[in-house]
Amino acid sequence: PEYIICKHLISLDLAHNNITQINTSLYTLENLEVLNLRNNHIQKMPQGIGSLKKLQFLFLQGNELSKVSPDVSELSSLEVMDLRDNKLVMLPLEMGKLITTIQEIRLTGNPQLTVPSSVIVKKGTQAVLAFLCHEQE
Repeated sequence: PEYIICKHLISLDLAHNNITQINTSLYTLENLEVLNLRNNHIQKMPQGIGSLKKLQFLFLQGNELSKVSPDVSELSSLEVMDLRDNKLVMLPLEMGKLITTIQEIRLTGNPQLTVPSSVIVKKGTQAVLAFLCHEQE
């Protein structure tokens, strides 16, 4: 197994590295506040990202993600999530739990996204989160 020993790392920029998958050992970086994985070839977000409790900024723009792991809802410090230009079909309803903390979810460039619809996405982050909260009830 691969181990990451940089326990005090607060920012990690792996943009433009042709990464195809997220190694779950990344989730042991408990002090991480910024994770930039833009413009790679990531297709799947493995379970466990919710363990990054201090994560404030998650940049996944320009990958090949078709879905988001439901445990992103456990990212209680998350302020910005950039999911633009992926292959998302739907967002997990659990993301509605972020309604009180997250300030911005960027979703443009996901032409197959049906949940929430493009009409709701155009209304902005709070509309998206309100929709997810309502659907979860």
